[in-house]
Amino acid sequence: MRARGPAGWAFAAGFGWAVPWIGGCPFATPGSVLRDDADGTAAADADSPAEDPSAIPTVDALCQAPSPAEGDPWATETQVLAAQRLACHRDAADLPKVVLDHALQVAAQAHASYMAATGDYGHVEGDPEHPTSSGADALARVQAAGLTVDLATTRIEEVVAFVQGGIEAGAAVDLWVGTVYHRRPLLHPLTTRVGFGFADPYAVALALGPWDTAATGAATVVGTYPGDAQEGVPATFDSDRENPDPAPDHGLVGYPITVTVATGAWGPEATNPFDIRVDRDLATLVDARGDAVPVLILDPTRDPALLDTVAMVPEAALEPEAWYEVRLALTVAGEGLELAWAFETGS
Repeated sequence: MRARGPAGWAFAAGFGWAVPWIGGCPFATPGSVLRDDADGTAAADADSPAEDPSAIPTVDALCQAPSPAEGDPWATETQVLAAQRLACHRDAADLPKVVLDHALQVAAQAHASYMAATGDYGHVEGDPEHPTSSGADALARVQAAGLTVDLATTRIEEVVAFVQGGIEAGAAVDLWVGTVYHRRPLLHPLTTRVGFGFADPYAVALALGPWDTAATGAATVVGTYPGDAQEGVPATFDSDRENPDPAPDHGLVGYPITVTVATGAWGPEATNPFDIRVDRDLATLVDARGDAVPVLILDPTRDPALLDTVAMVPEAALEPEAWYEVRLALTVAGEGLELAWAFETGS
């Protein structure tokens, strides 16, 4: 057993659309790069099986009166809007609140400005002599902003976006959240601090938190998205626009469902640090009629980019305004977990 993260291991990938490009690459953890080049943004009824279907309203409803963004008194209006939108998603998933970190904000804004000035899109600043360059990678940029990070105990992850014509802060957060790989850093249950940077047509987010629960002595923590009884969930996702493609033989699929976990015990595999094992026979998505929906199950044993996350991707678009129940049985560091929750798609 070890109580340290796989420091020094980095992973990059990409996500493509037809007008915005959105991407994520964590430093020392797996991630992805997202791009959208489409015109615009991505975009059988029954009673809810949830115990209290009105408990968690839609993300938009939660954002009608957003909580104030805390942690960085120098935050710009755009950075505050991004933080508020992320808070709405985390509220919908019943995840702990995060705060804006000034150093992460500085680092994210510096990288967005570099990409806007050079057109050098990605996570590596290839021109260190450029006057806007602030560091070759996310860790260097965060350190240049004055934040000391111990990668043995701390995750630091970066997602970036390019959207032709520009993108609003909330829309960038929605695009990151609406994927398999980019969602992870922002909706990780142990993420505590975030930072955002915007320089049209680029957006950057940095997320920071502990690798595991060892420091707090807490038991296993679990973060699911969509959240339990969440309403207004999108019905579709174009997997061809994300790289790695989570559903390479499909294209337009249902909205991805993810479970991210962390605990204090570590397994022997760097690509599956919490030794997550899914019982695929018991992993189901069921509609309100009780019919099983065909899904793809992705986990760290087969997809090292997920690291600490299990993803369920419906093989076809979900029905609008319909309730679905997720059922998962898995082990985390040898501990058995059985999860069941429900959500409703939007129109």
